[in-house]
Amino acid sequence: MADPASREPAASDDPFGEGWRTRDLERWIDALASDVVLHSPLLTTPFRGREVARELYGVLFDLFGQVTIVDRWRSGDTEVVVWRGELRHRTVEGVDMLRYRPEGTIGEIRVMMRPLTAIGLFAAAVGPAFARRRGRAAAALTWFLSQPLGPLFRVLDRIAPMLLPLRGRPGATASGSASGAERDSHGSLRSLMARRRRL
Repeated sequence: MADPASREPAASDDPFGEGWRTRDLERWIDALASDVVLHSPLLTTPFRGREVARELYGVLFDLFGQVTIVDRWRSGDTEVVVWRGELRHRTVEGVDMLRYRPEGTIGEIRVMMRPLTAIGLFAAAVGPAFARRRGRAAAALTWFLSQPLGPLFRVLDRIAPMLLPLRGRPGATASGSASGAERDSHGSLRSLMARRRRL
């Protein structure tokens, strides 16, 4: 009996992988529902419909270099695809969650991406190119708004490890941390009991 959580669909059942491998835009768009909803990693407002999807993926297929599927799994109508791609000579990691309709078309795509520097790069590269299809003014404004994100996120990526406790302090142990937590717990308990005695 076949496992319902399939991990490797056949090529004919893999519109996402085939689309990125061949960059066949029309074949990929045919795999989408006419009212497909696309959730960007950048915006809260989703993109809707095949025509918008055609414009968006036309830009993505042009700008991205090689895209490699790292892992994937499917259960029921939901497939999760983990991928790694090249954009402007940098590596971008992402996850696409695809929801299929009963007739087999893709009705929803939700995209997540990391690291933060990749999101800034993605916005600066894809935003103006996509907006250009709405006119030069839209492209110029999108470029103006998105260009600072890349440098800002790169600076943040460099200084964040110095500001955040990403590693344990030298000499700190799990037992030490547990003892501190235990002391805090006991102190809180003693305070609560003292308040109850005063009532």
